Amino acid sequence: MNCKAFLKIDRMDASGVLCLRFWLEVFKNYETYILCDRETDLLDTVQVDYPHAKLTKSDRSVITECCGTLKSSKRNMAAANLTGFKLSQNADAFWMIDADDTMFLTRRFDILNQKFREAEQIFQDKKFDAFSLDFYRNLNNGWTFGVALMRSSLPYQRIQEI
Repeated sequence: MNCKAFLKIDRMDASGVLCLRFWLEVFKNYETYILCDRETDLLDTVQVDYPHAKLTKSDRSVITECCGTLKSSKRNMAAANLTGFKLSQNADAFWMIDADDTMFLTRRFDILNQKFREAEQIFQDKKFDAFSLDFYRNLNNGWTFGVALMRSSLPYQRIQEI
């Protein structure tokens, strides 16, 4: 299965960059995108160590297509979360990771990579549309991705129905 990885980062402090580096190591064998809408020099050192990762910004066109009723405070988050769908049309699926404040308490990247591959196999075998460790709709009628695997052909315009 052909998967991409999208690592969202908004927090530009030392712990946010540490978390991002963690995920870049986990996904070092994937086509990986650092999804960041802020201008910062902090990512320069990250790209030196992980040159395979591409820096990209959120695709705002997805907001008008499916999330026009969102409050302005939620539009940036939604654009970032949905960008993976736009940039993964040539892949089977993609990981969407909230990479500035999420990580596992291990440095055994070989084991983590194996577990992610096992999750992808279950995802494929069961023909899931989405597979997540923490994708949820919150009490404010919003939704969030923490660590999620999504089928690229999922009609993202219907994501609010989940």
